[in-house]
Amino acid sequence: MKQIRQLHLYLGTFFAPSILFFAFTGAFQIFNFHEEYKGRPATPVFEQLAEIHKNQRVPPPAKTPAPTPEVARAATTPQEPTQPSPAQPKAESAMGENKEAAPPKPATTPAAPKRRKRSEPLKYFLVLMAISLISTTFLGIYMSFKYNRDKRVVWGLLILGTVLPIVLLYL
Repeated sequence: MKQIRQLHLYLGTFFAPSILFFAFTGAFQIFNFHEEYKGRPATPVFEQLAEIHKNQRVPPPAKTPAPTPEVARAATTPQEPTQPSPAQPKAESAMGENKEAAPPKPATTPAAPKRRKRSEPLKYFLVLMAISLISTTFLGIYMSFKYNRDKRVVWGLLILGTVLPIVLLYL
């Protein structure tokens, strides 16, 4: 039984930083602080933390707006003269100009099935669960220091449990 308690202490202490991170960021994702929601802009810090939480990758440094199709096309194709060439009839050149001036038609996509409204009571229950998980993780860390004679092992596991996921994130 003593070996099982010791293993529990070591594993719990090692994974405590990750448990705290995912419980904390998950609680804020429940209320969509990581994305634009009902007219409220995303909170930049939670937007970046959610990228790690959801996609296990470092967020991009800054958002740059994607070029519009017209800008991208103008950058890649040479400029055509605005005057029709003498060899072309006027009707063809006018028709060609109208084709280029018209925006491309958007592709039609099938309508998505209607989603049910999110359950507000479940949201609050999940936030309570996240708060409880964070609280019990801190209690576990406290108990690790209180009931383990060698504090260096506890500190080493906490540091390793913090540094290793960060290193793995950048690989």
